[in-house]
Amino acid sequence: MENKTGYIDIIKKIVGLGLIFLSIYLALEPLKAIINLDIKGFLYVSLKAIYSIPVFYVGIYLVVGKEAFIKFLISNMLDFIGIITYLIPGLGETGDVAWAPMQSLGVYMLYGYKKGAILSGAEEILPGTDIIPSATILWLYDQYKKAVEKG
Repeated sequence: MENKTGYIDIIKKIVGLGLIFLSIYLALEPLKAIINLDIKGFLYVSLKAIYSIPVFYVGIYLVVGKEAFIKFLISNMLDFIGIITYLIPGLGETGDVAWAPMQSLGVYMLYGYKKGAILSGAEEILPGTDIIPSATILWLYDQYKKAVEKG
């Protein structure tokens, strides 16, 4: 029975990787339309590209499992909140100064990395760095570290 479970896990990871690659392909489709200066095509493939988001998240879930996926979602939310301050007129950097300590605390609670929490908070405060998904990068680092420890 153990062997069947191992095969099922491998199949889930392969399907998950396939979904991740499919979602990346769908997300890049609008770029082809821009390069070809196809405005009508751009609008159409941009609407299709929206579907790549849930496909990507399902793929991540299948590859990493429930616990790591929840941390991935929380990391994405922390990064998204940091970016969203620019969408609210007048908030911008002021919102980042208020959000930075909360992001640092959230990252520290998730991963326990003091340096990572400090860097994540600094990324929020420094002008023009909101585009960097620091919490998600720490998630990647955490996944890498766990994989190395497993051997």
